Amino acid sequence: MARKKRRVGAASVEDEDAARRKFLEALEAQRANARKQSAENPAETQAATALPGFYYDESKKRYFRSSPASERRQREQLELKQQQKQVAEQKSQVNVKIRHRGYGVTSHNWVDYLTQRQSDFSWSARGRDRRELMPQLLAGFLSSQVVEPQDVRTQGRLTALALHPRATNLGAMGASSGQLDILGLRRMQSEPGTEAPSQGVMPIVSFDIDGVITALQWRPVRELDLLVCNLGSGRRNSQHPSGGVSFMRVGGQGNEGRAVMSNSRVKNWQFVDPWTAKWNPVDGSNFSVGCGGSSTAAYVDAVGHIGTIQRAPTGTITSDVHAQSFYSTGQVVLNGTKDGGLWGWDLRSPSRAYEWEAEMVAGNPAGSVLDVHVLDDCCRAVVQRSNGELRLLDLRNCKPVVEFVAGLPKRYLPNLRCAVDTQEIVVVAGGDTQHPQAVNSYELQHGRCVASVEVKTAKSSTMSEKRSTLVQQVQLKSGLYDSRYAETPEIWALSRNELYICSSRTNDPTE
Repeated sequence: MARKKRRVGAASVEDEDAARRKFLEALEAQRANARKQSAENPAETQAATALPGFYYDESKKRYFRSSPASERRQREQLELKQQQKQVAEQKSQVNVKIRHRGYGVTSHNWVDYLTQRQSDFSWSARGRDRRELMPQLLAGFLSSQVVEPQDVRTQGRLTALALHPRATNLGAMGASSGQLDILGLRRMQSEPGTEAPSQGVMPIVSFDIDGVITALQWRPVRELDLLVCNLGSGRRNSQHPSGGVSFMRVGGQGNEGRAVMSNSRVKNWQFVDPWTAKWNPVDGSNFSVGCGGSSTAAYVDAVGHIGTIQRAPTGTITSDVHAQSFYSTGQVVLNGTKDGGLWGWDLRSPSRAYEWEAEMVAGNPAGSVLDVHVLDDCCRAVVQRSNGELRLLDLRNCKPVVEFVAGLPKRYLPNLRCAVDTQEIVVVAGGDTQHPQAVNSYELQHGRCVASVEVKTAKSSTMSEKRSTLVQQVQLKSGLYDSRYAETPEIWALSRNELYICSSRTNDPTE
């Protein structure tokens, strides 16, 4: 079936003009709408390609050769753009307002809070709080202390100092004459208009020990038990030992923290030249002794009715043991010797765990090891020698990791002792020849000095008779238990003639 074709008449001239006019009007309206949208939302222009030696002028849309004036103008424009961007970002942030009872309205920005919390977590997760924040905090506490001498009458030179780990107001001090003083810490009442120290030392009782007191250590329990090492007054040799170690029950602790003196229990063991004694940190009924003779060390049961003595195994190093430190496990003892060597003793083994002989440096022998502190990781130890050397050693290969103080040849300081804080952040020591009255604190991780405190000189007539000498022994103790500094370390120091303690503080480091 054939379809019929539709007849279309020819378009007139008027119709063509009307269609053309409508098309042009629609095109013009579309262009106007596009111009309006571009004016309201200007598109971001693409940054021009940087060419060396030329700069791009956005206003002229051209490249020009660089000059000092053009570079300065570019920097100013860049700074202006950054400032405008920061202002725009601050305006775009949404603040949440929270009403607290009695404190009005407080504004918090949750975006900033969560960002700061995330950065704090990553900061502490990498250990930066321990490596950066804690040394600064401890440096502030230590540098703000006023360390002054105490008016304590003693006979002979001062040789030993011990602070009780539990009773924050109790200490002991020994002298070469055999005088043993039990010291108490008390607050001092300052008069109006005077700058008196806030705390001072008060002698409680004195004992007479036969011989030179070489070491003191309190038992790390609540009871007031004390180990006293003395060389004895007689002639010392390996066949007839004259020295010994005494285990004394000094007294009990009252409600106010003062020591009630008694002499209810004393035990004695004879050794050849006992230089040091350390309680086992895990088993508080046993202690180790560093001495002379053939074995040079021993392990003693002090609390048992029948005192058993375990002698250390012999080895290549035969020099007297002058310093000891237990591993945190309580099963291994690190021994430092007079000739500068180090050897480890595993109490469960019949032979020595390791031995490292001292090495000569530039033809000079190494100094005697006077103090050792094994850290909690059982891989590092702080070692101090008689020539002033203070280092952090890696116990896996006996190599120095950090050097705090370099040793000097032809120098011998027999009573050097250092202290490590409970968090193992800083090590505090004296023995500075350039500043004899200084107590320096070093960061344990990197070895830099973070604080230095100069001890005060004696003011009273009875104390001025003593000549100020080099500060050698340093120990740290916690502040009084009922004070605002109960958990912060305080400096106690000992020279040949004087005892120094932290009597007050110059300012509040927490503010």
